[in-house]
Amino acid sequence: MSESYGVEIFDVLTGFKYIAEVVRENEGKRKFICGGEESYGFNVGEFVRDKDAVISALLVAEAAAWAAEMGISLYELLIDIYVKFGFYKERLLSVTKRGIDGSEQISMIMKRLRESPIQNLGESEVVLIHDYQKSESVDMISDLRFKINLPQSNVLQFVSADNSIVSVRPSGTEPKIKYYFGVKENLGNKEDFERVESILDSKLDIMVRQLEAL
Repeated sequence: MSESYGVEIFDVLTGFKYIAEVVRENEGKRKFICGGEESYGFNVGEFVRDKDAVISALLVAEAAAWAAEMGISLYELLIDIYVKFGFYKERLLSVTKRGIDGSEQISMIMKRLRESPIQNLGESEVVLIHDYQKSESVDMISDLRFKINLPQSNVLQFVSADNSIVSVRPSGTEPKIKYYFGVKENLGNKEDFERVESILDSKLDIMVRQLEAL
């Protein structure tokens, strides 16, 4: 979407402190439009440099009003976006590991994923692994390695040939390990919405069951 509108995009770690850091570094040089993270956090403009639900709600209302002027609903507008840019769906799996050894269990899962990486996401082969703790990306096809120019963080990300993604990280505040799933399919027309959504939901179901078994 950013490429389509000629907008520069910055990748940062999870957390609005990293988004705010980009805003600060670019003051007077670039206009900050918006920033978001993997949860529901969103921010617009430079006034409040943190999650801002109020301005986000106002933007949704503005988008709904704009859609109404064109004679469509906000839901229909969203499907139009899917047709133009691709149909994306996401899901979160949060697994609690309680007790004295909960933290150790989480550490062992991360260790196992690093030593024996996931080979497939559903039926699609994993082709790229980002390890933000090692600051390294590995192309599983060519075995080429690339440096990640971000602060170190205990996060792993697996990308498959069909552009499915699973990001894994321990929670910073709770005895949980979190899995963030993302899948994508092309949507040729509005009439195919339910069929393609079913395909995406099936992919997500398979991936969730796969990671739950760890």
